[in-house]
Amino acid sequence: MQQKLDHFSHHAFIDTLTQRNVVCGITSEEDEDFIPIGNQQNAHQNKYIVLINQLDGSSNINVNISINTIFSIYTRIPPLNTPMTIRGFFTTLTSTSSHQVYHLRLIYYI
Repeated sequence: MQQKLDHFSHHAFIDTLTQRNVVCGITSEEDEDFIPIGNQQNAHQNKYIVLINQLDGSSNINVNISINTIFSIYTRIPPLNTPMTIRGFFTTLTSTSSHQVYHLRLIYYI
């Protein structure tokens, strides 16, 4: 069951990431579909894919156990100036030449 804080954090992160001029696609634990970013001018120039779990462990909030935000950022493999598609997304993540540029885990103690 999705908690209110899950819903809020999902939309806060997605709204923020879609406004950045570097992200071409997002996938989130809270969303079943890949989210391509194409609503900006020059969006096909954006070169990073973000995988995110906005609030990992949110079911533990009521028992005072830490919760986390987990990011993983990859450089896209499909060429710039082309739309990021679900196929391009999976190509990026499954390619042996895939390049993870950043991984971050933020831990929150409540």
